[in-house]
Amino acid sequence: MSQESCLIDDTIYNNIRCGRPEASEMEILEAAEKARVLDFALELREGIQTRIGEGGIHLTSGQRSLIGVARALLKGEPVNSFIRLPR
Repeated sequence: MSQESCLIDDTIYNNIRCGRPEASEMEILEAAEKARVLDFALELREGIQTRIGEGGIHLTSGQRSLIGVARALLKGEPVNSFIRLPR
């Protein structure tokens, strides 16, 4: 998995979905949950449907990284074991 995720000016949900566009809503939400994206997304006004701005400018670097992890999980890419997901 790349250290820097390329995020588009769209929602958190759609940024995760980029990992596998044909994925079901359930698969996307499962990836978001496993990567701990839902932990912060549910605190946002529009939840996982919050627009994040080009490159994820409206998020912290940690939040951007978690979206990248969720995308990699959805895509089936190996997520390096050195990555420690926050609890």
